[in-house]
Amino acid sequence: MSQGEANRPSGHRRSPARRPGWRGVGRVLLSLTSHHTFVLGVVVAAGGFAAAIRGLLDGDGVLGVLTLTGAALAGTALACASIIQFGRRERRR
Repeated sequence: MSQGEANRPSGHRRSPARRPGWRGVGRVLLSLTSHHTFVLGVVVAAGGFAAAIRGLLDGDGVLGVLTLTGAALAGTALACASIIQFGRRERRR
């Protein structure tokens, strides 16, 4: 028995090694330079605008339509910010 095995409690198993390129999903989505952020912004913008137009056609309340329009504008801003950050990053290289 090796010295390392003698110090381990019984039943202790080593944790599996992480994959070399794994960084975690949360950090990737919060980064403005990630393509995930761009895709998220486009999806939110498209869904928000589509839902706002549907709300207008169905005769929903003003507050509901304005909320959906705000979400669409936030998605558009997120997509634009990721494009601007990508351009700044490429210019620095």
